[in-house]
Amino acid sequence: MSSTEIKPFVGYADLVLGQTRDQVAELLGKPDDMWDLEGKGECFVWEYDNYSLMFDDEHDMRLSGITVADINAEVFGLAVFNQPLDSVAQHLKLKGIEFEIIEDEEEANLCDLDMEDHGISLHFQDKLCINIEIYPEYLDDGETVVWPTNS
Repeated sequence: MSSTEIKPFVGYADLVLGQTRDQVAELLGKPDDMWDLEGKGECFVWEYDNYSLMFDDEHDMRLSGITVADINAEVFGLAVFNQPLDSVAQHLKLKGIEFEIIEDEEEANLCDLDMEDHGISLHFQDKLCINIEIYPEYLDDGETVVWPTNS
């Protein structure tokens, strides 16, 4: 993989939102595991060592979500994996990045730090970052995806 910086509304390393399954398979090979997400129509998750990739019929089976669990992944210049929530929040504030912390209603030890304006959500367990989710940009109608121009 070429870069460790998360690209808002775009992707991570050579993974770009909007890629087809064939393009992803060419980059990463066959997934380690593949399963369908129940209750989401036709939706497949491809599992790799440090990635979970989502393809669904709502987005013509294009790459519509990337979950990264790579220790080298950076968000706005900070390697966030295993970093405390307070440190990540402070870094983002210093960078002028707006975010919302969303507590899990069922699991007290889980929360998300969501940067909706950047298509990035950080997931925390016991106040430590466990993964990063990247999602595409949508038009104001909330339904039309704006795919990155290089996908």
